Amino acid sequence: PLLLAVWARVAARAPRKRPIDDAGAWPAISIIVAARNEAARLPARITNLLSLPYPGPREIIVVSDGSTDNTAAALAPFGAAVRVLEVPPAGKPAALNAGTAIATGEIFVFADARQRFSEKALLELVANFTDPQVGGVTGELVLDCEDGDAASSTIGEGVGLYWTYEKWLRRNESAVWSTV
Repeated sequence: PLLLAVWARVAARAPRKRPIDDAGAWPAISIIVAARNEAARLPARITNLLSLPYPGPREIIVVSDGSTDNTAAALAPFGAAVRVLEVPPAGKPAALNAGTAIATGEIFVFADARQRFSEKALLELVANFTDPQVGGVTGELVLDCEDGDAASSTIGEGVGLYWTYEKWLRRNESAVWSTV
């Protein structure tokens, strides 16, 4: 951690992102959600993804990793807005690989069924790719105990110090262009 802290201060370079013009130059994105028995959570997740502003083409692919809770039926109300791919249980990496194999977007956005994106998440993530040296980006996971309303948190108090350290590591790794 000490070496990382020094390295991040010496070698840090922010991405040179520029605004993407509104003339239709936004790249197509594929949002891939790997899910196993998440039928109860997926409708809210898909509603969140569909509500996000993004001026370019987007597709949402949900890969059901051996789910037994009728995931496809839970997503049926979304019609053609969501592609559902059912695969045998093989784990999250295999599900993500299956999703990328059928994805048509220029940029892949990986998401979980449990998280939600802030309103500008897609715009901010994609804008980083205007820097030709950027090959991958990540957002910041904010736990519900960090949103200022600790009383409504579903996260235990014990995660505080660990999570603060984990986020510090991620910020510094990002500053030196490393992936977590």
